[in-house]
Amino acid sequence: MTGCATMHKTAMRGTVDVVEDEWVAVEVGSATDTKTWGKLNRKNMKTLKEGDRVIFYVKVESGEE
Repeated sequence: MTGCATMHKTAMRGTVDVVEDEWVAVEVGSATDTKTWGKLNRKNMKTLKEGDRVIFYVKVESGEE
């Protein structure tokens, strides 16, 4: 799986449901009735509003130490 992740960017797409301070609740498009929370920087928060579509890119790291 790590090999695939290095070739293609893994992304989570969704729609902003709730905006609170620097945190947003996103309804994940590929899963029914699923929300996840993400923290954004102030620059991105200035223009963000409920209903906007967002993409979060996922970085894959090994679970081994």
